[in-house]
Amino acid sequence: MTMSWIRSFFTPPLLEGDEDGTRTARLLHAVLLALLGITAFFVLSGPLTHDNPTPFLIVGSLLVAIFLTGLFFTRLGGTCG
Repeated sequence: MTMSWIRSFFTPPLLEGDEDGTRTARLLHAVLLALLGITAFFVLSGPLTHDNPTPFLIVGSLLVAIFLTGLFFTRLGGTCG
């Protein structure tokens, strides 16, 4: 079950009958995954490079929550707004 969940997390969404929407969702999915990875790198490297890592952890946690919300909405095929 865990491997299928991980596989589905990294698989871009498919919107049936809407090629342009699928293309947009795939691009947004790729951008959000890249931003999630970059943010995770900076959040994890913050405590190693700074004396006070609290701002890195707070801002990084907020960004991770925003990116995961975006991935959730692209997975549902919904729009925000």
